[in-house]
Amino acid sequence: MSTTTINITLPTQLKKQVEKQVKTNMYASISEYIRSAIRSMLASPAIPSEQLSPRAIKKYNKTLNDIKSGKEPIYTAENVKDLLDQLYGRKPPVQQKIS
Repeated sequence: MSTTTINITLPTQLKKQVEKQVKTNMYASISEYIRSAIRSMLASPAIPSEQLSPRAIKKYNKTLNDIKSGKEPIYTAENVKDLLDQLYGRKPPVQQKIS
């Protein structure tokens, strides 16, 4: 079996929490724990909605509805420079270019 290595940087507090989970769930190492987590994510790739609070879900759905109804305008960039100008505030906020 071919393998690859992934290096990640974590805040110290997060690493300590992971180490606690590794011990609690009796994994041999952090690597084994992460491999198991990746396998679980691949088995059901949808992000569980319980990660968002009910308030956040309500706000998200309202924003989507506002976009669909045209109440919330959407800016469409003509090219990369145009997009970067918009993102970095070099252009006025959302213009009336709606696609």
